[in-house]
Amino acid sequence: MQSGILILLIIASGLAGVLIFFLIRHLSFPRKIKGLQEQLKKGRITQAIRDARIILKKDPGNLEAHYLLGQAYMREGNHKNAMQEYSFISNSGQFPEICRETEFRQSLADLYLLSGQESEALKEFLLLTKLEPYKAEHFYNAGHLLKNRGKSDSAAKYLKQALNINPRYSDAWFEIGELFYNSKKFSGAKEAFQRALKLRPDNYKVHFYMGKLLQRVSKFSSALASFEQASKDPDYKTQAIIERGICYLYTKNYTSAQMELERVLRLNKDSTETPDMLIARYYLSVCYEKARNIDKAITQWKIIQKYKPNFRDIAEKLRKYNDLCTDDSIKDFITENPKQFEQTCRKIAETLGFLVVESKEIPDGYQLVVEPPQEDKWKTPRRFPKLLRVIRSPKPVELSSVREFHEQIKKLGGDRGFYIASSEFTRSATNYTQTRPIDIIAGPDLQKLLKEMQEKV
Repeated sequence: MQSGILILLIIASGLAGVLIFFLIRHLSFPRKIKGLQEQLKKGRITQAIRDARIILKKDPGNLEAHYLLGQAYMREGNHKNAMQEYSFISNSGQFPEICRETEFRQSLADLYLLSGQESEALKEFLLLTKLEPYKAEHFYNAGHLLKNRGKSDSAAKYLKQALNINPRYSDAWFEIGELFYNSKKFSGAKEAFQRALKLRPDNYKVHFYMGKLLQRVSKFSSALASFEQASKDPDYKTQAIIERGICYLYTKNYTSAQMELERVLRLNKDSTETPDMLIARYYLSVCYEKARNIDKAITQWKIIQKYKPNFRDIAEKLRKYNDLCTDDSIKDFITENPKQFEQTCRKIAETLGFLVVESKEIPDGYQLVVEPPQEDKWKTPRRFPKLLRVIRSPKPVELSSVREFHEQIKKLGGDRGFYIASSEFTRSATNYTQTRPIDIIAGPDLQKLLKEMQEKV
């Protein structure tokens, strides 16, 4: 009897010990979780990670420890490990007591975005719109990601709902404006951008897209002002300055365009050759071409070719200019500044045996009205004027250009025209001149003419 009672007492003591052990352990874990929260609050990330791992080694299913460890990894920038912790919680179908489901899903969505998993982030934001239908941010985020996936109609629906909840949501107005802009509905885009800027004047991405819109509708002065505002944001600075350079190119202000684009190169001299930098170099080469600074243009083309050999038409430009510059007389011809080139054009006219009556600058060259000298001062036979066009461009002369030149000869009342080009004429352009009073001079004929001109000097 006594031995039986003794056995029962031993068993009871053992059970009590086990219960006390688990009770102490159960009470100690909340204190440890609070300790983790304090460590994160104070920025002690390394210590928080170490302590969270210790907790999980003893209690692998502790959701609070997984959550806080995930937060610590996020603060550390270790998104891969953070994702493992958050995935454990998500797969469990339960949520830590220390955070609400919506708070967890917001953090999970942010983590998906940081990891480049936009489709997974979209699922979370769509769920959040149902869990918290009163929060404009969820509808905005869903709309933004739908827009990125090319689902414009669905994106517009969510963005409009964000604005119904919060009409003062500047970024949502911007996204609506961008949808209008991409569908070429410029009046709607402009109105949306204006609303966004009214609500937040320092919304620099809106200034950038407003500049793009104004550029598209040829309001270059206003576009320049918008791009200047956008350049205050480091994220848009390079692109905005490039666009300013392009605006100046559209208005043929090549000097200002060159200044802006050279500024881009200075600001990014230690950067890699990004797509933006290649674009800047390309348009800068256009400025150099217009200024007849061909050596500098070729330098830019070669840099672009090194990083992207098939970029636009640079391979063709390099080939043509290399062909042209094999002869010194041709090289001088295509690299002279406008004032020097006009004098060369006059000398060409004189070499051909004409007197220059009038000279005017045209794109890529000069056009001169000339006439033959008077042979006998006592006789005044009718002398028909002639038209002389001299251009320097690597592009072939097209039929449309020769046809337009012929019309100008007829309008002048001239009896013949001379079309001189540093490049070749297309087959159709050449065929056209064979039955019209037009002489074309290019290639070896131009080299011969330039040498003859130099010999007369």
